[in-house]
Amino acid sequence: MNWFWTSLAVAVLSTVAMGQQVKPDGKPVSNIRVSIAEEQSKPTDKNQWAATQNNIGNTLKEQATSAEGAEAARLFGEAAAAYRRALLVFTPDSMPQDWATTQHNLGYVLQEQGVRTNGPEAARLLSDAVAAYKQALQIRTREQLPLHWAMTQNDLGNALQAQGVRAEGPEARRLLTEAAAAYGEALLVFTREFMPRQWAMTQHNLGSALHEQGTRTDGPAALKLLDEAVAAYHQALLVRTREQMPRAWGITQNSLGNSLQAQGTRASAPDALRLLGEALVAYREALQVFTGEESLALWAMTKHNVGSALQEQATRTDGPDSARLFNEAVSAYREALRVWTREQRPQQWDMAQNNLARAHFNLKEWLSAAGCYENVLQVYPEFRPAYEKARFLEHEVLLNFPRALKLNEQWLQRNPNDLLAGATFAENLFTTGSYEDSERRISSMLSDPKVEAQIKIPVRAIEIANLIALNREPEVPLKLKDLIEVVESQPSDFKVQWSFAGIKWITSHKTFPAKTAWLADFFTAMEGENRELIVKKLRAVSETFYN
Repeated sequence: MNWFWTSLAVAVLSTVAMGQQVKPDGKPVSNIRVSIAEEQSKPTDKNQWAATQNNIGNTLKEQATSAEGAEAARLFGEAAAAYRRALLVFTPDSMPQDWATTQHNLGYVLQEQGVRTNGPEAARLLSDAVAAYKQALQIRTREQLPLHWAMTQNDLGNALQAQGVRAEGPEARRLLTEAAAAYGEALLVFTREFMPRQWAMTQHNLGSALHEQGTRTDGPAALKLLDEAVAAYHQALLVRTREQMPRAWGITQNSLGNSLQAQGTRASAPDALRLLGEALVAYREALQVFTGEESLALWAMTKHNVGSALQEQATRTDGPDSARLFNEAVSAYREALRVWTREQRPQQWDMAQNNLARAHFNLKEWLSAAGCYENVLQVYPEFRPAYEKARFLEHEVLLNFPRALKLNEQWLQRNPNDLLAGATFAENLFTTGSYEDSERRISSMLSDPKVEAQIKIPVRAIEIANLIALNREPEVPLKLKDLIEVVESQPSDFKVQWSFAGIKWITSHKTFPAKTAWLADFFTAMEGENRELIVKKLRAVSETFYN
């Protein structure tokens, strides 16, 4: 069997595995299964076979655009395989335009696969998509095929932008700059006068690339890029009107809101509040058209964005208005979470939970804030900011010491070399009454040369309280002396970066009747504003230890 029939056999097997045969015209035929032998017996040639593979790819691509999640990624992957089979026959020398069209289609499905994938595999797929588009542009030139050239430039921009948002630092900015340049090329052909819809689509895409650049840039350059993004979105809205293109109009309004919000978070008052207000107007415009079952995902995304803009406004407002805005943000996030469920959209659910936690925190709704941060850890157990906030709230504010201990244990199981978590674990063991375990953890932390003074000093303070709990008070004066000497060796502006609220509460309510007042004074001394104040207060409390 030569290479052609081998490839044909693979193609037929792939088609049968899908449960339906696909005609050369790209239309699926239900409940037809064709054996390899039957297919081999049909009169055909290589070009017909390649055209069939291309049509199979087109059909799979159409199916994939109507699917979601893993099913969409699978269908796009099968489409890519079909296009690659077609490219075994279509070459730039023998059939240049067919080859270029198939390369473009291959780039599109690889890109769609990539944006539905994570990690190194996503990077590989998007890189392959960029390569396929660039191959197509060898034939699709502006001089000979201007419309095809412009469409491929636009789609190349999309793939470069998808790469850029997944990259970091200078590499991200480089890719996003290349994406913006590709959109700029497309706009040389896609003009408002002759191709208004394509012009508006590319203006929108340009706005997105500029927005992503702006959010990864600092200072005046960031504001300039975001301003250009806003301008591009306004251009798109000249054609994407609510009357003629309501869905596209809503999508661009939402994106415009994002860029205005990004400007607002970087601006100073009163411009910040003005820009955030404009962002809210754009989001609320979008919500007028994101109605019905088919727009639920867009509605939820825009509701979440409303919550974020309200929260940014609230942080820049004082008094009752600030609380009102935070409460409105909470309502918006909760509405988004009606659609963004953990089961169906875990990443979006997690993002909304994190922002909802921030709003509750700002409202001093500690229990709700802690619950939301702990929800975040269910999806991203390695997300340090959520862990630190949750542990802080449980231990220092809610005084739920067993829960704080559990959070700390779970974190250390995943991050055994986290020195700060190791130190807080010693404190958690103390506040839950595991004094011997706390002593072992304290000893381990103090003997570890990798642990810095900023961590060791509060651990030394916990050690003193733990010695009292263990009824070993005679050891305390020497430990106090060591603590004072270590603090004296610090810079003059040294301040202990540690909250003692939880440990102060436990020592005033639990098994320290003889030393309750002394421990309160001791930990208050540790909270001094600088080295000299801490040392002075520690010397004073050390003199009263046996009083």
